[in-house]
Amino acid sequence: MVGKRDTITNVTVGASVLTVSGFIPAISAIIGGTVAGYLQDDGARGGTKAGFAEGGVAILPYGILAVITGGMVDPIPIRGDLLVGSVVVIIAFLCLYLVFFGVTGGLIGGHIADEMADERKIDNENWYE
Repeated sequence: MVGKRDTITNVTVGASVLTVSGFIPAISAIIGGTVAGYLQDDGARGGTKAGFAEGGVAILPYGILAVITGGMVDPIPIRGDLLVGSVVVIIAFLCLYLVFFGVTGGLIGGHIADEMADERKIDNENWYE
């Protein structure tokens, strides 16, 4: 049975799942969002919010890596500026990618949790049969 926890815990668990399953492209963000949305146990709307936040939290390691990389290549005259600009574009794409698939997974997870809650309700009403 899924217990309602606070959103921060659900988002952190979802982002951790995304990080661990990161070697699977596109599916890892959906899996992380699905876990966050399922744990949120607040229907599709709550799952979507959890998936959005999970995608945002999952961006943090990439952002830190971009700042470190940008600081290392910035002193290089022309090529450094080109690399920093490329890193900014790549991070912007990753943001959209992770948030979009996180929201999609959160929607799926929230819907699954909602369906499971309906089944639990039916099982509790008919326990005597």
